[in-house]
Amino acid sequence: MRVFQRADQTRVIETRLRDAVAELHQKLGGAMCAVELVTFEVQSSTAVIRVSGGCPDCEMTAGMFIQGIEAHLRRHVPEVEHVRVDPVPDTH
Repeated sequence: MRVFQRADQTRVIETRLRDAVAELHQKLGGAMCAVELVTFEVQSSTAVIRVSGGCPDCEMTAGMFIQGIEAHLRRHVPEVEHVRVDPVPDTH
């Protein structure tokens, strides 16, 4: 039974993380920065995300947004203790 409870809890956390990511897209507005939730690792309380793009007006890369993204996710989903950025897969 605990396995099912853990799976349900993980789904709830992932849903809240996806909602927080969607809110980030709204806040970033014109920035061409994309944030994607890959998964939430329950054992380590780690949100795994991918970040790509940047701001065409100010020349900031997506990597420069990481600290703000982490703070936003932790504020909206307190279960997140760590945020790990996975590289964007190479499409070539």
